[in-house]
Amino acid sequence: MLPPGASFITPSIPTIQQMLARANLSMDIIALAVCILDSLNSKFSRKWRVAFPLSHQGQPASKRHTLPSAPSHATHINSVFPEIIILAALMVADKFVEDLQSPTQYFASNWGGNLWTCEQVNFTERCIMENLGYRILPLWEPVLIKQARHDIEMARREIIQESTGCLGEDGRKHFKSMSSGHAVVGLGLQLTPAATPDSERATSFDQI
Repeated sequence: MLPPGASFITPSIPTIQQMLARANLSMDIIALAVCILDSLNSKFSRKWRVAFPLSHQGQPASKRHTLPSAPSHATHINSVFPEIIILAALMVADKFVEDLQSPTQYFASNWGGNLWTCEQVNFTERCIMENLGYRILPLWEPVLIKQARHDIEMARREIIQESTGCLGEDGRKHFKSMSSGHAVVGLGLQLTPAATPDSERATSFDQI
């Protein structure tokens, strides 16, 4: 899910769920974001970790699974919530598909829940674009989007199975440990709003 070596913190599934629910994106845009994340390499991780704009105001960071009213003040890269990389990938995908340029404050606040500053979001987005060579179009291929959507659905089913447990040979319910890779997106999509009519959310790849 996240680029190799980007963070030692496991992404928070509730945070991703809330982010996707607020963004209310089409499945194709989410699939493109997954393709973007899968394309990032260790060079992205090194640059992001070394140059990420940390806060030095000395204020304590918020608790891990609460939503603060203002961006957290992380003073070390290992305390930065890694979901910002997912947020930036969703931003890049949405801007590419919709061809709209909303202000960073909109994404940081409306999608990100004020967990990160605009400077931090802009920096992460720029690192993604530089790592991809500013080339998003090669990832916007029907076969890649279709495969990403398939992977998301398989991950979602896997997470449902893991969360409910499965019966073993002894007839008891067994629970598997949660993985932190692609399954994070799969679980997050369970809370993506479904109220929007399909006709309004469909994109060109829905007919594939």
